[in-house]
Amino acid sequence: MNDKAKLRRTIILWSLYAILLVATILVFVFNTEINGGPLVKVDPLDPASAKVHDPESVFKIATDSAFLKYLVEVAVPAIFNTVRIVGIAVTAGIALHYLAKLVFHSKKGKTLSRLLVSFFKWVIALCALFFTMDAWGANTTTILASAGVLTLIIGLGSQSLVADILAGIFIV
Repeated sequence: MNDKAKLRRTIILWSLYAILLVATILVFVFNTEINGGPLVKVDPLDPASAKVHDPESVFKIATDSAFLKYLVEVAVPAIFNTVRIVGIAVTAGIALHYLAKLVFHSKKGKTLSRLLVSFFKWVIALCALFFTMDAWGANTTTILASAGVLTLIIGLGSQSLVADILAGIFIV
């Protein structure tokens, strides 16, 4: 793999981490209760209605004991959990890469190992995303159920493609 491809993969990985960070911040803003209500009120039928519920509460947040209580009980553990989850995911991805290099030596084995490593890296990244969202308090069961239904639909629609891929793996 040349340097441009490595740079491209690194940029994609860090972009995914940036998207994960933005998603966690959005979960915090839309689900945090401060002074008895959410900081941002949004009408689900009118997304343009997103506005700060109480402008003065934004300035009182630093001195509000409810915010400090939230920070100590929820936000700080969530940040530590996020760092731990991302660290485990990156370590697992690197270990998977080097394990594949140790196990597969033939040309066919290297081809198969690239396919398997790529697949499992995506699985690790998606698991890390779901665990991080769960650490911040997002309801991931709905997203996971929707992904399952979507996978079923795509799987039924691409049966012949999957059969061809499996036949190619067995040929290799």
